[in-house]
Amino acid sequence: DRDTIGIMIVFVVLVSLLAALVNAMAIIMQRRAAGIHLPKELFSRELFMTIARKRLWLASVGLQLIGFLLQALALYQGSLIVVEAIMTMVLVFLFLILHFRYHIRAGKREWLAVGFVCVGLATMLTAARPHGGHLRYDGSDWALTIGIIMAVVLICIAIVRRTSSPKVRAAVGGIAAAANIGLTAGLTKLVIEKFNESPLSLLSSWELYVIIASGILMVAILQSVFAAGPLVISQPIIEIVNPIVSSIIAVTIFHNVIDTSPLAIGIAAPGLVLAIVGLALIGSSKRYERAHVIS
Repeated sequence: DRDTIGIMIVFVVLVSLLAALVNAMAIIMQRRAAGIHLPKELFSRELFMTIARKRLWLASVGLQLIGFLLQALALYQGSLIVVEAIMTMVLVFLFLILHFRYHIRAGKREWLAVGFVCVGLATMLTAARPHGGHLRYDGSDWALTIGIIMAVVLICIAIVRRTSSPKVRAAVGGIAAAANIGLTAGLTKLVIEKFNESPLSLLSSWELYVIIASGILMVAILQSVFAAGPLVISQPIIEIVNPIVSSIIAVTIFHNVIDTSPLAIGIAAPGLVLAIVGLALIGSSKRYERAHVIS
């Protein structure tokens, strides 16, 4: 009934927000653990081994795992489109943590940007009303999806390794991270659905082992991205590209349905633009670009 649906929606939103908060805390810890590294060290065993010895990094991985489990819990009840859109609040939580914990005071521009993100996301999701979907899919769909995304990731990594500009490295690395995060989210939803059907058969399915590999790759990519350049460049790109990749997977593979009526599009499109503008404003803030925590 409506009451049950309403409770479920509130649950998904709250758990997604909690996952975003935990991930934001993990990101700051990982960025601090990364420190300053030479370009040649990016995406290398030496970089990973150096950072992995730090207690701060190990603690951040623990937080990241908690965030992943919370996100999986939200995906268990909610749409991939909804959960990943709410996960863009990671950037807003980063902003709030830096403001209150590290005393990097925000101005009117930053607070206005936070308002843009919150209002834009609420407007977009309310108008689009993503719903439905089923697990029936052709294995070739996933093979093609994984192949395309991995190709994008590898191309981005190659570009990052061949440029010395911190801003370019952060931007291109952010695209690689976002593509892999979107894929991991889609695989998580798939594994959850398969688990509901037959928990024991999941152990012998390819989905479980691909998501483990994707998760390990995600951690490695993110750590290199945090060491590549300013977080204020990479993180907004991650928060914009990730829900786009996730939404494409949700619609094409899980067959989620969104409202495409002229009225819905007329409301959702401005909401999307407003959210993107807000993320861009936070990311381009000079206050945070000068901060040692995310510089």
